[in-house]
Amino acid sequence: MKPIRVATIGKIIWTFIIIVIILVVVGVICSLKKDNPKKTPNPITPKSEKIIDYTTSKNYIYNFEEDNIKATDNVIHISESGTYKLIGNNSKYKILIESPSSVVKLVLSSFTTNIIDNLIEVKNANKLIIELEESSENNILYETEEESNTNSIIIESNADIDFIGTGTLTVDSIGTFIQNKGNVVIKDATIELNSIDNGIKTTCNFNFERGNLYINSKNQAIISNENVEINDGLFVINAQNKAVNSKGLFIINKGKIFISSMEEIQKPNANSMQEVLMLSFKDIRNKMLIINDNTASILAFAGGNNYQHVLYSDEFKVKNYVLYDNAKIAGEKKYGLYKIEEIVEEGQLTCENLENDEFLIKELVNVYNDIVKK
Repeated sequence: MKPIRVATIGKIIWTFIIIVIILVVVGVICSLKKDNPKKTPNPITPKSEKIIDYTTSKNYIYNFEEDNIKATDNVIHISESGTYKLIGNNSKYKILIESPSSVVKLVLSSFTTNIIDNLIEVKNANKLIIELEESSENNILYETEEESNTNSIIIESNADIDFIGTGTLTVDSIGTFIQNKGNVVIKDATIELNSIDNGIKTTCNFNFERGNLYINSKNQAIISNENVEINDGLFVINAQNKAVNSKGLFIINKGKIFISSMEEIQKPNANSMQEVLMLSFKDIRNKMLIINDNTASILAFAGGNNYQHVLYSDEFKVKNYVLYDNAKIAGEKKYGLYKIEEIVEEGQLTCENLENDEFLIKELVNVYNDIVKK
């Protein structure tokens, strides 16, 4: 048996010592981790993914008849989701909404103002809902034309806007009623825009679901970079320029629609679900379109003072159309329409001579199963 060398024994001992040291160090590290475990941070949900709804937020009341309005430089600053009721005569305050990822609801309750330049400005929000409280009459009125700016914008927004409620809003102003970088939807409201320069301008869609909309425009009534869609209700437009200016589709599915314009009216898309009558006149005169829908109701549409093009549509399939030139009638007028009690003086127009006709039916479009029949 060969003797073990001293050098070999030394190597074995040093190797053993190194292994022991390594095991001790590893044990200490593991002990420290056990005593102080590393916490995994919770994921942060971006604010833009969470929409704060007004229904779960606070209610606020601004009564302009009382002297307790909190504002800075006559601006009411809304910075959180909620329902804000506006009551009384406001001749002083503008409303600025900066509430990211939230839904803000303004309730107009017998609200009146003469502020027409940025009355409501939405710089940052997900949606603005404007409710016309039941039975309330709300007014936006300018004092004199000299005090008004044709470049004024009553509601300027970067968020979607919904109109709801069964109250009324009457706007007697110049300038633009709405200029928006989001969708505009009228779900159930009565809105009357008189002597406005531009009615509603949006870079997105305009949808009229139901209610009553009357626009008397000195320029353009509805301007949309996408689609304009009418689904029900009474829709009346008188425009000196374009009545409907849509870069997308103009769709009429249901409702009673009367449009008169100096400019040619945009033709509804073939996907519309309701018949459309389009008329054009050679000259500019006060014409009256009498519609007998074979019921007890007879309506007269006088249009604007000067127009050459008319669009009419409603859900009835069988109708009689009679045109009168400067006819005088007795009856109630509302939203540009007359409910006829009596035709006092008749000036019925005819189109017997096709070469010298007073008017022509430009297009009668029947839409059934996406097929346009003329």
